[in-house]
Amino acid sequence: MYIVAIIRDKLKKYLKKTTQNDSEIEDLNLNDSDIHNSHKKEVDSEQWKAFKNGDEASFINIYTQYFPVLFNYGHQFTQDKELIKDLIQDLFIELKQKRKTLGNTNSIKFYLLKSYRRKLLNCLKRDKLNTSKKKKFVRDTFEIELAYESCLINVQLKDEIKFKLNQALNDLTKRQREILIYFFQDGLSYEEITSIMEFSRIEYTRVLMSRSLSKLRGILNDLTKK
Repeated sequence: MYIVAIIRDKLKKYLKKTTQNDSEIEDLNLNDSDIHNSHKKEVDSEQWKAFKNGDEASFINIYTQYFPVLFNYGHQFTQDKELIKDLIQDLFIELKQKRKTLGNTNSIKFYLLKSYRRKLLNCLKRDKLNTSKKKKFVRDTFEIELAYESCLINVQLKDEIKFKLNQALNDLTKRQREILIYFFQDGLSYEEITSIMEFSRIEYTRVLMSRSLSKLRGILNDLTKK
């Protein structure tokens, strides 16, 4: 999964910081309005309401737009493509069947990611993966790759440095990679990340984000000195 331009820009700002306290890290976004603008929320809210009221075009639009998002997301948990697709189909069938009783949302992506994550993890647990597969599941999921055209530092990267940078990103823990993807790539707010990762308090989300960026910053600083 590729890091989009927004993570590049914000991490470049982060590299310029001389200290690493939480307030500075939050300043990077860490203003939610950068990602979640009011217009997008209004559009999502209206489309979701239309879907709940039986508008078939809205359902098709949601399905078409978010099927590839959920498919790529599913690959972070398992490489079983058929399972990923089957569970996405099941999710949309359930949503359509229960749409009159569904709650409202102003972020369709968040609603679907959270619902799909729960469904997928429950399915994987039921499969009772053996110990070796469980280890692979933890180690290999939420892999981050640096696209050729993306630079996290404001210099021309040599192939060797790009390789090391990819390794550095993937040296983060699974939870650290997961939160970076949710925040920078999927554009989820701290409140949404807290919910989707099932943290009991938003402070835990802030701490994990702070530690993830601090660790990545240290690695990147080491790389830029070479």
